[in-house]
Amino acid sequence: PVAEFNISNLRSKDYAYGVYIYHRSSQGKIRLNNDEKVPAGYVINNFNIYGKKFYSKATLSANLRLDQNAFKYYGYNTQIYADPLPAMDHDSIRQRTYLAGIDLGLGSSYDEVNAINYKFNVSYDYFIDRLKYKESNVVVKTSLNKDFYGLLGGLDLSLDYSHLNGSADSISNTIFRFSPYISKQNSDWRFILGFEGVADIADITNFYFYPRAHLDIIIIENVLVPFIGLSGELHKNS
Repeated sequence: PVAEFNISNLRSKDYAYGVYIYHRSSQGKIRLNNDEKVPAGYVINNFNIYGKKFYSKATLSANLRLDQNAFKYYGYNTQIYADPLPAMDHDSIRQRTYLAGIDLGLGSSYDEVNAINYKFNVSYDYFIDRLKYKESNVVVKTSLNKDFYGLLGGLDLSLDYSHLNGSADSISNTIFRFSPYISKQNSDWRFILGFEGVADIADITNFYFYPRAHLDIIIIENVLVPFIGLSGELHKNS
């Protein structure tokens, strides 16, 4: 079964709010190479409450999230396990995860060309599973940009802190990103040029440097836009 529900307020100059609910699940089984059927059911539930408040010079936003995933670790190597077969009862292969989070944001909505535009976002996530592994994650992001004589100069900053605590491992990690850039666009092309510096702080601290260059050639807006770019990224596995 699949179910999806979304409700929100009508168009308003002052605020926007709504609720989103999603469910998908299965109770099927998988037939292995030895013709044994093993359970492969799963459940996905998502619940969001979101809202925005519009001011004359800024927009305040908030989002409350709860995600649940339940599934079974099904299957085994039939060439290794012949007799006896591994235990495949529901309790031995069941897993459940919960991820609760909140997002808060504040962004400018200036009409003036010379104003400094800004975006500020903070998110908190708390993860726990059936085996009592827990992870907390806090992400703070700030973006600033301003027009300088036809060029847009900007700076993106972010701080990402996570802490994992479980029976087999416990570790904290902090990632700081610093990314200045300049950009410009017209009806025929747009470009961005800059770099990103990253500090990855755990048991030891590592520093990384990535280029940030991108050029779009606008032949047909939103339809045919060839591009070329060069970039890099430090990707966190949580």
